[in-house]
Amino acid sequence: MPRQERDDITLWVANEDQFYSMVMRMYDRWVDEGDSWNEKTARRELEPVVEEIAEALFAKGFWDDPYTAKEKREAVDELLEDFDQYREEELDERQKNAAAKPIPRKPMDQFDKDHAAKMEKMILNVGVKQLPDILEHPVNMTEADAKRAGIEFLRGYMPVSQARVRRALEIGDPYLNTINIHKWREMSEMFGYRNYRMSVWDGVDVLKHVATWYYA
Repeated sequence: MPRQERDDITLWVANEDQFYSMVMRMYDRWVDEGDSWNEKTARRELEPVVEEIAEALFAKGFWDDPYTAKEKREAVDELLEDFDQYREEELDERQKNAAAKPIPRKPMDQFDKDHAAKMEKMILNVGVKQLPDILEHPVNMTEADAKRAGIEFLRGYMPVSQARVRRALEIGDPYLNTINIHKWREMSEMFGYRNYRMSVWDGVDVLKHVATWYYA
């Protein structure tokens, strides 16, 4: 019996928010690596991601058979090719942003200031939990170490690119409401808000705070 026709893995990546976000976070990190980016290393990082996506698709029951090793290799090859174009466009966008005027910021009232202070505490709490995996002697960590670790960790769960966040701020959207709320909620779930004694909406808010002040 012939194997049933099915969509390529990369098509699912392009059309499913969960898979798309996984790959976009990786792409953005690779762009940040600059000249130190290496295709062999990138391929090793991408292979388990494609494997996870392929397994998730098979688990949904769409196909009678799992994706083959050949199909997964082809998906990795295509995603690496896509990254070349993405990197070129993203670097061009970043260059334009670097030359652009500073992002307009809405004056903060007392509510905004209190909310920002709450978010900074949450960032610190997230960072404290990351440091044992980062520092050889976490007992010597400083508050600045924890804050940097928290920001770096949460930056890994941005649902959209820096350019997209910047555009939202530039059009006068200080709360980033023009970016689909489901994307923020999904990332809140993915970074594990419960592990930090947050609600899902606290997770959304802290991601938006990081996006506004430490990402755009």
